[in-house]
Amino acid sequence: MSDRLARAALVALLLLSFALRLRGLGRDGLHLDEAGQAWAATQPTLAGMLAIERTHAMAMPLDYLITRATAGLSDAEFVLRLPAALWATLNVALLYALTRLLMGRRTEALLAAFLLAVSPLHIVYAQVLRFYASLSAFYALACLLLYRAIRRPTNRRWVAYGAATLVGAYFHPFVLTAPVNGAVYFLLAGITRPANRVALRRFVAASALAGLLFVPGFLFFGAHQQYDFATFEFSESLSRVILSGLDWTTTLYDTAGSLATAWLWGNVVFAALGLLLLLARRRALPLSLALGAVASVGLIVAAVLSRGYWLLPRQLLHLTQVGIFLVAVGMVGAARGLTGWMGDAGRRRAARVALLVGLALFVAAAARQELGRFYATTWSTGREAAEALLAQHRPGAPVYIIPGYELQSLQYYLDRPDATPAGIRVQPATAEALAGIVAANDGPIFLALLSGGAPEELAPYGEMGFAVVFDNTALSGRRYMLLLREGSAP
Repeated sequence: MSDRLARAALVALLLLSFALRLRGLGRDGLHLDEAGQAWAATQPTLAGMLAIERTHAMAMPLDYLITRATAGLSDAEFVLRLPAALWATLNVALLYALTRLLMGRRTEALLAAFLLAVSPLHIVYAQVLRFYASLSAFYALACLLLYRAIRRPTNRRWVAYGAATLVGAYFHPFVLTAPVNGAVYFLLAGITRPANRVALRRFVAASALAGLLFVPGFLFFGAHQQYDFATFEFSESLSRVILSGLDWTTTLYDTAGSLATAWLWGNVVFAALGLLLLLARRRALPLSLALGAVASVGLIVAAVLSRGYWLLPRQLLHLTQVGIFLVAVGMVGAARGLTGWMGDAGRRRAARVALLVGLALFVAAAARQELGRFYATTWSTGREAAEALLAQHRPGAPVYIIPGYELQSLQYYLDRPDATPAGIRVQPATAEALAGIVAANDGPIFLALLSGGAPEELAPYGEMGFAVVFDNTALSGRRYMLLLREGSAP
């Protein structure tokens, strides 16, 4: 494939990637974590933003500063989420460049870019107002600059690697897993080899400097954070965290469709084949990317456990592109192996192209099945519940929310400058506490309830005198409902 054709194909993939990430970008209101970031970023002062940000787990300032800048243009959900879509599209180009550098061929690079471009999981997180897309992009950038510096260890290249790692860490600390790949490379290539000594010294210096310059940020934003959460409350087991976190074929916890299930197992086969091919070729650079990711999983799990936080699959999102890289290597290796018996070079090339195009079409069909469900699903109704509350609120009536940790999903919209009436405060509650509040208060009480709407789930609140005054019954699954207990006082 010529450079001109490869560039045209990459541009087409970037356009496809951006279009998939833009579709429905501003349709839904902000959900819990998104609303928390938007709420922090739109505080009147920078100090106010940083004070709230320090309460958010693993949050660094740069992503919040970008949200603050975009919120200055517009507080529309599309605008606030647009930087994430841009980071995610850039990630596709970075993975192409990284794969091209490591494998030396355009075919694997274009396949890796294609797989990331249509990945349902990455498209989901490209539409989330959080640091996940920037983390993934900066991890790819740090790895790319690391391997460029190893290939030709000039001071300028090492400075670029260190700067990208440091800046990325101030988007999210897990960008610091990129240097793990460098450590694995030097272990594989031989630490004591004379040819590696200069590169090793510069790698250690650049990585150490980036780490040292990150320490002040960690001390201010993260050192005080300690939790006591049930580790697997939302993920069931360590195996599910790892397997779900490294599965880029489906969207979050959705049940995969038949094509996506087949593609999931295809991923396993091709990724294993890709790793075997790298092991057989004994190429330290690409092997260090794969083995470094394995080590990074262990380090991330240890870091999360040390903080007492939940273990969640999304904490491994940036490492899924390493699996995509291995799948691309495995797919090309399989195509070459299946066509190697053909004597004519032209026939071999045509057969390989046909096989890879067929696989790409299957992947596109599997992704389309998953993305169709994602685009058709409403993921957050906090905005609509807040609008209903604003329209129906009674002066002086208290407002509670169950579960309490969902408070920001409504409070952000109630605090917007155009919210009328202003000053409504939502208070977290539990069903038990709410029963006591109702018994002691004769006036009207509003309740925002995240519920599936099942009669047995609503029954306890009906017994307290609450009635549903807002619900989007067209939605299935859990959504916000607004309930009102009318006052009984004369």
